[in-house]
Amino acid sequence: MTQTEAAAIPVRPGPPIGPAVQPCAAIEKKIAQVTEDLNQAEADIKDAPPKYKPVFQHVIDRDKAELASLRNQLAQCEVANLPDLVPIGYTTQFDHARQVVGVSIIVANNGGGDCTQPFTVAVGITTPAAEYQENFEESFFLQPGDRITTGYMNVGLAYNVDYILDVLVDADYTVQEANKFNNTLHQVLRFRTP
Repeated sequence: MTQTEAAAIPVRPGPPIGPAVQPCAAIEKKIAQVTEDLNQAEADIKDAPPKYKPVFQHVIDRDKAELASLRNQLAQCEVANLPDLVPIGYTTQFDHARQVVGVSIIVANNGGGDCTQPFTVAVGITTPAAEYQENFEESFFLQPGDRITTGYMNVGLAYNVDYILDVLVDADYTVQEANKFNNTLHQVLRFRTP
């Protein structure tokens, strides 16, 4: 391999080195503290003299309300820090001499967290003559905002007819994502005679 060929190979960053940052750790710590306070207040109210029971009940009610709020914040924090894999388009490569078109899918991480797990991109193309299906196993480290392009799926090329493209990203549901309802792409393609 020449130096020019090596320079043409895209370099993908790997996962960061060092301890993992836990973006929701402060909320989790606060939940643990409030839960401990609540458990103590619930234990204390049992043995408290009647005149102090309202004070302990006030503490219990306050802690329960704070816990509900903190759990909601934690859920929002966790979702905000998950990846969100979305098929955002496609690219094509034509071989007019062989009557073949290659279709590649562009996948973006639109979420707030890194995607560190492999995932499958299932691609189906229906033409008037045939149906094509292929799965692409992707194992890139995708930070928020990163995009990747799958390999090309080659199908027979016909002009001025409809090709139905259907894509499902994370077809095996292995990646925990902020949104699973945007993992599909359905599009009609039409290639004009050159």
